[in-house]
Amino acid sequence: MNAKLVVLGLIAAGLAVFLVTRKNPGPQNTGPAEPANRKLPYWEEPLPPGYKLLGEGKTPKFHVVCERIMDKPQDILQFEITEEHAWAADGIRINFWYRFKDPDSGEWIEDTHRVAHVARERLDFNQTLIEFTTLLPIEYRHLGLDPGETTTENWRAEVVEWARVMEPG
Repeated sequence: MNAKLVVLGLIAAGLAVFLVTRKNPGPQNTGPAEPANRKLPYWEEPLPPGYKLLGEGKTPKFHVVCERIMDKPQDILQFEITEEHAWAADGIRINFWYRFKDPDSGEWIEDTHRVAHVARERLDFNQTLIEFTTLLPIEYRHLGLDPGETTTENWRAEVVEWARVMEPG
């Protein structure tokens, strides 16, 4: 019985020493966290040499050509984006949508549902930017549409927004 009391006493003493010598870590957060090596979106990075922001009163005019790429198992839509004045642009957002022919009148009916795509690259001076997106059936569920059964004729797109437009400078 005494041995049990000795062991119990040793455990209690060890626990007491542990609690007394343990340091309280205190608050660890001493200010706002700084993200390590945060990479900015390319449209927020400094302008490259030879580029300057588009001057006041100038408005870009973008053109987008859609092409339906028949590449099973994915249903792909390709965008060819140009700017009429050959200016460069960053952060281009495209809206694209489906259209179909009315079986009775033969007229094109455009779906009001728009899907957005943000270009991953810069449209550079005098260039055509090629972008791709995968057509997802869930985006066209409301039409009962299988995007895999569509053609280039069924798709339209337009540039609706951009982060910045640049001219040589």
